[in-house]
Amino acid sequence: MKYIKKTLLIWLLLFSIGCLLSCKDDNTLIEEPTTYNITFDLNGGLFKEDVTTTYTDGKDYKLPHPFKNGYEFIGWYEILEDNTLSNYEVTYLNNRDYNLKATWTKAYDSTVLNDLFTTVKKNHKNIIYKTIVDVELKLDIYLPAMEEGKKYPVLFFFFGGGWFMGDKSYISYYNVVLKNLADEGFIVVAPNYRLVGSTGDPHYPLPVEDCFDAIRYIVKYQEEIHADVNNMGAFGHSAGGYFALMAAFAQNHFKGDEDLSKYDFKLKYAIALSAPSVYDRVTLAGISLTGQSMLAGYFGVSNLKDDQLASGFPSYYLSENKPIIYLVHGTADELVPVSQSRDFFALAKVAGIDVNLIEIENANHTYDSTSSDVTENYNAAAKVLRDFIISQK
Repeated sequence: MKYIKKTLLIWLLLFSIGCLLSCKDDNTLIEEPTTYNITFDLNGGLFKEDVTTTYTDGKDYKLPHPFKNGYEFIGWYEILEDNTLSNYEVTYLNNRDYNLKATWTKAYDSTVLNDLFTTVKKNHKNIIYKTIVDVELKLDIYLPAMEEGKKYPVLFFFFGGGWFMGDKSYISYYNVVLKNLADEGFIVVAPNYRLVGSTGDPHYPLPVEDCFDAIRYIVKYQEEIHADVNNMGAFGHSAGGYFALMAAFAQNHFKGDEDLSKYDFKLKYAIALSAPSVYDRVTLAGISLTGQSMLAGYFGVSNLKDDQLASGFPSYYLSENKPIIYLVHGTADELVPVSQSRDFFALAKVAGIDVNLIEIENANHTYDSTSSDVTENYNAAAKVLRDFIISQK
């Protein structure tokens, strides 16, 4: 019995010592995260705020966005050993040191808008239409081949992205509707607008003012651009569709830039895909938490149950104009429920507006699906929209 007790005590002691050694070894195995360095060559630009030039593995690091007067930032490219730049833009960091260089493209202001008559298709990109402090807002103009003495209809493209992300270059995602509209004799204009969370953290109504000012800019320079400002329309998806509808109905509101505010405009039609359009507490309650968060961020509020927010939605202005409206919405949209377009359609009908609603069964907010039916129905809807736009010449 004494031998058994003695043996147990020895094993208990050895086990305790083993635990202590194991714990000590575990601690020595916990290594400090490796720190990596980033060198930024701003190439004539500057940072608007202090930027961290180190990062650790396993930690997200968001590459900063520099600023340069008169230029559009393209992206960061790695400086290689032979002092040339990498072929691909660096968008994320892969646990090593980096030597990065900012690349830019020239932006243009209104001084380049002399006479843009062109006998062949031509694109003018990064034209500054408005400056707020040190923020330059730019737009792209896609011109058709022109004939002397002729004016051309204008289509505005407003990108989506929940009001906090996106860019005018998103126009390429909608080729199924917009591709080669210049061949059909249209001037296509794609503006940027201030995003929630960007410099100054702009909220409603500032992005609306920006979109309206982009339209007013075209009205201001209609002679130089050869634009028929009596034949203008707008196209947008999600937040972009929201702006298209706002521009179609609330054009006499939201004065932004003091100079541009002098120029009135009126849209002949608007096309909105998956757009938030109606303020209704019941409808808003059906929006996903992500959608509600985006709305709250856009309006700069913590509570969406405020009837004063109604004036921030297109449905508030339905009595002020009678453009032709096309709505497209997926029935399985969880971000912006289809009830938004259904309600807007019903309200617009009552107001005597020529409004059309195309519902795409089982389609989500972005219409991407493995279902051939969804793709086929979306393409069919896109053809309807394209044919309608071309008919408006």
